[in-house]
Amino acid sequence: MDATLSKDGNFIGIGVIIQDLRGALSRRLLGASSVFLAECVAIKEELLFAIQHNLPLKDVESDSMNVVLVITTSQPLTV
Repeated sequence: MDATLSKDGNFIGIGVIIQDLRGALSRRLLGASSVFLAECVAIKEELLFAIQHNLPLKDVESDSMNVVLVITTSQPLTV
């Protein structure tokens, strides 16, 4: 799973591949105000895609450490 934010901030692009299963998703969505939010939206879209297609997920991978920390800990995020 990965996300990108357009230069003008009007759009985000997301890409998702669910390994070992027949699942892939690519979308262009109306903006997000930061790369952090774009990564969060990408994870949400990945989870929704898996649910809608009855695909089991064991792990969700992200290259955004801040997003992973927010999801996996109860500690507040410091920026």
